[in-house]
Amino acid sequence: MWSSLARIILRNRVLILVFLAVVTVFMALQMPKNEVSHDVSNLLPKSDSVAYEFKKFKEQYGATDNVFLFATEDPRVFEKSVFLAIRDFTSSLLGENGVDSVFGATNFYYLEKNRKEEKFQLFSTGGIDIVRQSQLDSLKQKLLEQPIFDHLVFEKERGVFLWALSFDADSLATPKRNDIVLRVVDKVKQFSNEIEVDFRYSGLPYVRASLSKQVEEEILLFLALTAILTSAILYFLLRSPKAVIFSLLVVAMAVVWSFGIIALLGYKITLLTSLIPPLVIVIGIPNCIFLVNKYFSEFRSHQNQAKSLTRVIQKIGNATLMTNATTAAGFATFALTKSLLLKEFGVVASLSIMSVFILSILIIPIVYSFYGPPTEKHYRHLEYRWMQRMLDGLVKISVSYRGLVYLLLIFLAIFAGYGISKLNNDTLIVDDVPENDPVKVDLRYYESVVGGIVPFEIIIDTRKKGKALKLSTLKRVDRLYEELAEFEEFSKPLSVLDLVKASKQAFYNGDPNEYQIPLSNEMGFIYKYVQNSNNESGLTMSSFVDDDRRELRISLKMKDIGTKRIKEVLARLDVVVDKVFSPDHYSVRYTGISVIANKGVDLLIYNLALTLILAIVLISLFMAFMFRNARMVLISILPNLIPLVFTAAVMGYFGVNVKPSTILVFSIAFGISVDDTIHFLAKYRQELLTNNMNIKISVIKALRETGVSMFYTSVILFFGFGVFMVSDFGGTQALGMLVALTLLIAMLSNLVLLPSLLLTLDNFITVKKSDTDFFTEEEDEEEEDKKLPDFAD
Repeated sequence: MWSSLARIILRNRVLILVFLAVVTVFMALQMPKNEVSHDVSNLLPKSDSVAYEFKKFKEQYGATDNVFLFATEDPRVFEKSVFLAIRDFTSSLLGENGVDSVFGATNFYYLEKNRKEEKFQLFSTGGIDIVRQSQLDSLKQKLLEQPIFDHLVFEKERGVFLWALSFDADSLATPKRNDIVLRVVDKVKQFSNEIEVDFRYSGLPYVRASLSKQVEEEILLFLALTAILTSAILYFLLRSPKAVIFSLLVVAMAVVWSFGIIALLGYKITLLTSLIPPLVIVIGIPNCIFLVNKYFSEFRSHQNQAKSLTRVIQKIGNATLMTNATTAAGFATFALTKSLLLKEFGVVASLSIMSVFILSILIIPIVYSFYGPPTEKHYRHLEYRWMQRMLDGLVKISVSYRGLVYLLLIFLAIFAGYGISKLNNDTLIVDDVPENDPVKVDLRYYESVVGGIVPFEIIIDTRKKGKALKLSTLKRVDRLYEELAEFEEFSKPLSVLDLVKASKQAFYNGDPNEYQIPLSNEMGFIYKYVQNSNNESGLTMSSFVDDDRRELRISLKMKDIGTKRIKEVLARLDVVVDKVFSPDHYSVRYTGISVIANKGVDLLIYNLALTLILAIVLISLFMAFMFRNARMVLISILPNLIPLVFTAAVMGYFGVNVKPSTILVFSIAFGISVDDTIHFLAKYRQELLTNNMNIKISVIKALRETGVSMFYTSVILFFGFGVFMVSDFGGTQALGMLVALTLLIAMLSNLVLLPSLLLTLDNFITVKKSDTDFFTEEEDEEEEDKKLPDFAD
């Protein structure tokens, strides 16, 4: 098959290049459709019960993750010039695309009692004509006398004043949502500079948009650094400008294809999918190295360019297909998970990797066919003295010091066992953001001022129509408020109880001491005022109770405390809630972004671990199909499991938490490191044919030929993933460091342990000629030479 394919490729080289160019242009035209997202709400599948509950909640009560916050401790807020400037500016924001409402210290609402008409009236500070400073002093006092706004619009102890800007939910569902949010943020920052008032910013729309922008910038940075670094290393190792240029051409087209695939599938660029373009580069370059080195090696043997290029496709094409197929299959297992993020990553990664194979196996032989045959300087790198000495050393270790290798393996197992026992799993929403990043600094500030920004909702089902507004239910909610005050992880709660308390305060002419649950004999009078208001007071209950008034909602904000502490908090909360609302008479549910993130991260980690196991099983089946020998499967898998165990141990010793960004290391590293194993064993099987099935000679020759390419590719992969360490995201830094470390250990394992195992098991592996059929050609060399492509003439 590969002989025929080689002839087809080389005889139709112009047509193939034109076709590839057309496809690449088409993919490039899709790239403007790409959109970056840092939304954690899609961690769960739509069918998940927690995700369904969240969707149901939003349909009933509206979005809770659409609020942008800005705050200041500047005491000049209630000075006339500053107050009016802020009020006018926040009012002007209502004209911005996507802005639904603005509420804060300069434009708040309060209730007053209309005794004559026996109703409540809602007054807005936004319409008051401010003439004297004394008016502002009274207005400030009015604000501070509204307990409902405490820790929502102001915080007395530190003198903090806050504003909440709500975005329209439909606008945040569009591809331009990040642009909409950041445009408003930029206007607020510009205004802050103009009036010299220092604002602090937070809220989920701001966090998502800011981090998405950083992801977008890092993609370009990684692509540039990866291209520059791999080019420099390629040239240093191969000393061939053509090899560098052609390799970069392959990976550049593959990157364009990967972005095009994301756009065509309608996916978003997330923290996971943003890793794919650099991943394509560091996987594509090794493909090119094996192909180029084989071309130079073949030409050095017989000085026939056409024959060399044909042999490249014949002898490396099969192994490259299997290495890329196994890597793609490993990533494709992510598509079997229930996590939308992982599904998208798995689909795009597997398609992109197979695109790399297609591009490399077509472009490298074809472009070299348009140039003259290589000279001695082009394959001099295959005979570097330091490389030959290294290969001699590896052969010596495998032949004479295998016992020492196995002793080190036992030591590693003991070392790894203790390290793995120290592994910990904990994930924050801004876990990967550095401590000094403005987003994280301001997030911590808001946690100290208002208690957090991550929505957490408690839904209480009273099981009876109308019971949600009964005095007995409200008293239970008040008792729960007292219990929640003991939880430092939560902000001040807000529910229909606060509206009822605010109504009583207004009934008693705004006396803040009357902000409490009405007595039973007061309920009738207050309810009459509410009814007569006809929603003019703004006291709409729909945001806090359902249409049947059967269930009520208690809204809180939660600190970003990590998935581990969330579980502890929820366990404590269950005890408290059950004590106040007996499970025999009430049903209580939790929802919100914090609940979604907690279960979503757990599911993500579980799925990543599961897909790693599936990848190992799948690749084992590939090995069984290729080598048709059970022992060979063990021999091929073991050297690639050891690096994973070593990395897990390092994570345990250095306190690197198991989280989505770090557990992804194992799947990526295993999928890539097994490539070297396949290349080595493919060459080993080919050598068996020419060495009368002599395992020892075949192992040594395979090590000497593939060792050069394995070393070169491992070096490029090590530095290629090392580029991620310049990221601003801690998880991406950890990913780069851990994958680089894992691949370095994998290289040593494949160059030392793999040949050692083959030689040790010499007497236990029965090799039949039929076992090597997968790597043999259908035609003999003389027949092949008669069918060389025309350009060789």
